[in-house]
Amino acid sequence: MINAYPKLDSAVQFGIGILYEVYHTYQYGLIIIAFNIFCILLLTADTI
Repeated sequence: MINAYPKLDSAVQFGIGILYEVYHTYQYGLIIIAFNIFCILLLTADTI
């Protein structure tokens, strides 16, 4: 990913981190919630 968007990049890394943790602990239970948080982070980082 191009580093022209540091906030977007950090949001992506944070979202992937959440998805990774959730996948390995619950695999199915909270992964939808984590994905929603990930999408919200992408949207907010995109509008800032």
